[in-house]
Formats: sequence, C-alpha cells, structure tokens
Amino acid sequence: MSSTQTYKFKADITCQACVNAIQKSLKKTYGDELQSVDSNVENKDVTIVLVRQSNNEPYTYDQVYEALAKTGRSITKLN
Repeated sequence: MSSTQTYKFKADITCQACVNAIQKSLKKTYGDELQSVDSNVENKDVTIVLVRQSNNEPYTYDQVYEALAKTGRSITKLN
C-alpha cells in the first residue's frame, strides 16, 4: 500500500525551461516517488505529488521546500 501527498508552492518560474529544471531536480531527488509536477507559469504555481510506500513517513513540507530551493528559484509554501 502507498500514500499520496500533495504539496503546493509559489515559485519564481517564468518559462517552460524553469519548469523543466524543477522537474529534473525533483526527479533526481525523489526518483520513482515523484508522481507529478504541475505548474502554471502565469500564476507561478507549482503542485508536486509524491507517492510513498506505506511503511515510510510522508515527506514534510520543509523537505520538499528544500528540494525545490536547490533549483535556485525563490519558493514560497502555500499550505
């Protein structure tokens, strides 16, 4: 059994290349646990969905925030 967690952020993204950089960085960090990265460049919204195995604790917002911050963009937590 697995657990799906959704994380929402505002990010300093201005183009598809920014989105691609975020996706690449998160894929490197989370591998197969990264289910999706949805973004809206106009609104600067980024929604990340991660899937954990049932025996693992969900990632905290701080952990996901730190992974996003490694991309060098300004990031704000939404919830």
